[in-house]
Order: sequence, then C-alpha cells, then structure tokens
Amino acid sequence: MKKPFLLALAALTLGCSIGAAQELDQNPIDVHYAACLARDTSTENIYVCAFEAYASWDKVLDQQLKRLLRNLKSDKDRASVKHSQDVWMSFRDNEFKTYDIAFNRPGKTWVKMRANCRVDLVKARALQLKSYNEVLEKRK
Repeated sequence: MKKPFLLALAALTLGCSIGAAQELDQNPIDVHYAACLARDTSTENIYVCAFEAYASWDKVLDQQLKRLLRNLKSDKDRASVKHSQDVWMSFRDNEFKTYDIAFNRPGKTWVKMRANCRVDLVKARALQLKSYNEVLEKRK
C-alpha cells in the first residue's frame, strides 16, 4: 500500500518542480524565488518566498489574461476565455486543497513541496496565457 503512494507522491513532486527548473535561468521571478529560499531555509521564510513568487506570477497571469482579452476580436471569444479562466480558477482552488491533503506532513520538505506546487501551477497558467498571446499577435 505504501509503495503506490510513494510513487504517486514522487510523480507529483517531480511534476511540481520541473516547470520551475526549466524557466529558472530565464525568469527573474524564479531567480528571485530561488535566491530568497537560499538565504534562509526556515519554514517561515519558505512561506514568505513562496508568497512573493506566487504574487508575482499571479500578477503576470492577470496581465496576460487582460492582454489576451484585448487580442480577441469577438465578444463570443472573450466570453469563452473568461469562462475558461473561471473554470481554471476552480481547478486551481481544488488543486490547492489536494496539495494541502497530500503534503500535510511535518517538516520543511513538505512545506516547500506544497509551496513549489502552488507557485508552479500559477506560473504554468501565466505562461500558457502568454503563449496564446504570442500566437494571436503573430497572426496580426
């Protein structure tokens, strides 16, 4: 019984950290997040660093969503994107609950995994919206 749980946990953990590793060299938010974590490994600092990174990625997400809505020509397309974002936000909230359940264990490692997963989820959506904008803007 423990083996499947550990395998699932390993897969989830890798999934949460791979995105951050791929962008680390290129993105100032990730560079700042890594530097913040390196300065102080206390649980409190992990929360502070993760909150800053999350807020920064959430701001990028919001900017990209507004940009996407401006790039769309029809009200129908804008309504579809708004609906998609509402559904994504519901997914995000439920995914965060899952992280809380899966990583509700004592120790800094678990706190850091939960924080990284939250940051990575919002980062992934921000980058996804950015890629939509890049495609639409190339068509102009």
